Amino acid sequence: MNTWLGELVKGLAPNVLLASVVGSRLYGYAAEGSDYDVLGCFAHPTRELLRLRKPGDTITYRDEIVDATLHEVEKFLRLMLKPNGNVVEAALSPLTLVSSRWVSELRSLAEKCVCRRLYMHYRGYATEILKRLDRRFDRKSVLSLYRTILTGIHVLETGRYLFSLNALCEKYGVKIADSPDEVVEDARKLLEMLDEAYRRSNLPERPECEEEADSLLLRIRLYQGSRACQG
Repeated sequence: MNTWLGELVKGLAPNVLLASVVGSRLYGYAAEGSDYDVLGCFAHPTRELLRLRKPGDTITYRDEIVDATLHEVEKFLRLMLKPNGNVVEAALSPLTLVSSRWVSELRSLAEKCVCRRLYMHYRGYATEILKRLDRRFDRKSVLSLYRTILTGIHVLETGRYLFSLNALCEKYGVKIADSPDEVVEDARKLLEMLDEAYRRSNLPERPECEEEADSLLLRIRLYQGSRACQG
């Protein structure tokens, strides 16, 4: 990945643990000049968390070409356990910008958070996009709609992520429509497929790795604290 982007992200927060490219560049439909969507996590120095006035748990950065969000690791793990599909995707994205000693464990946890409850994330987001398209029909939202629903179907059926929209369309025999009426009709059919995938899914209902997440958070805190003492 781009060195300049990784360096920019590392400068946004102390102790960036994981940062990945998400959005259209991950899904394979970025247009020329598309910005870079980045999502990841960082760890505050442990001593900062012991103060009366706690530091913020989310850092954002936006300019003409970068839209980055970094959550403090405790918040990142809580969102993962919810599960929040955006956070799970960021942890599993192959487009890694910033890595650390904790990445493999974060990814392992993300894999264990793939469950039936992700249906609510993808169903809810698809509904939001449809409302947005009703107000303003644009190609990027159309692609996002198809990607969201097809991702949900694939995850519920297989327990795995397939990030490429083209690959998802090929697998499910879907052709992206051009007109508003055709898009709405496609969405209706695909949402029915998503509902059926949820009913038939053999995935666990919810993440069953809270103790692992708690252990990981504790070890990160202790590690950060020991580094501060050594410094």
